[in-house]
Amino acid sequence: MARDYDGSDYLRGTANAHGALSPALRTTVVTFSYDGSAGTMWELATSFGGSATERIDVDGAILLNYVRLFSTTNGVWRWDTTPVASTVYHFVVSYDDGSSSNHPIFYINGVKYTEGSGMTRRFTTSGTAVSGGDSFTTGALNDGVSDFITGQQQELAWWNVILPDEICLALSLGYSPKFFPTDRVEYFPLLGNNTESVDSANGLDTNSGTTVIDHLPTIYPSRQQIIPAVAAVGGAEEFLSRMYPQGVMRGVMRGAA
Repeated sequence: MARDYDGSDYLRGTANAHGALSPALRTTVVTFSYDGSAGTMWELATSFGGSATERIDVDGAILLNYVRLFSTTNGVWRWDTTPVASTVYHFVVSYDDGSSSNHPIFYINGVKYTEGSGMTRRFTTSGTAVSGGDSFTTGALNDGVSDFITGQQQELAWWNVILPDEICLALSLGYSPKFFPTDRVEYFPLLGNNTESVDSANGLDTNSGTTVIDHLPTIYPSRQQIIPAVAAVGGAEEFLSRMYPQGVMRGVMRGAA
């Protein structure tokens, strides 16, 4: 199952977002699809009740962006490929916001993107990163229609480190965050959860308006699907077998649960 967001729906975790992501490092993964309407914004927020200090969105121009609030000029990076409606995306972003000159790395459906190579910095970032004190939130921010989500979300997780390429690529191929618990500070395990309540890694989350919905089919990769990607960045099959001896989920087509 997945979560359906429409209008002012949102979920909140119990962990303090930027307290958990101290000092500056983070990796975020989200599996989602959106409805494709012009003006739709899919938003992940680490601040609630105002402008997001950090988000992943699909904006009115149908561009997939990662946004980090800075004191002078925000950091905004876009994926150079236009996302397709009703398509499942496993989107991973890692970022060190300790300097405005740094840029994030995107991993989307098994492909790595860096600034100037499939990903573009939209503004010249300046100042220092702004941190909020609210819990991890995904959904509407109550500060205008432009921030509303219309679409589906399947899994969402944050780590307070920059994960290595091997793990990021595995996550971007659909490998569940629950297999990577080390340094993970929040996790919304929505896939396979067919109840209206949501339990995160840190306690019961607030569910306001989201509903359970059948998710689009997605393949959770087998070792054979993951290893070619991690090998491309110097990984090896021994990496996963050594670090995660419980194994990798076999490739199973998951449709309506």
